[in-house]
Amino acid sequence: MKRKLSFSVKLTWALLFCTQAVRAMRLVVQRVKSASVTVDGEVVSKIGPGVMALVGLHTHDDRQNLQECCKKLLACKMWANDNGGMWRHGVKQRNLEVLV
Repeated sequence: MKRKLSFSVKLTWALLFCTQAVRAMRLVVQRVKSASVTVDGEVVSKIGPGVMALVGLHTHDDRQNLQECCKKLLACKMWANDNGGMWRHGVKQRNLEVLV
């Protein structure tokens, strides 16, 4: 049985980064106004403002690679601060959502 998988994203900004240790796991990070994942016509997950991350895995990736990527994702500064200083706030500081 084929399953249809689709992504719905309102895009605002994108970034690509990866782990340095193995250089296999990749994250494509997209700042979004909203995002959702639909499987067979049914929305299985959705978020409001925040970050959507598409994750590329390799057979050699392990828990340490995953933890490093998660740490980078949450530390990534993608928003201006209240004084207009660019790239000062991350997801945690803004209390935004993450869809992986």
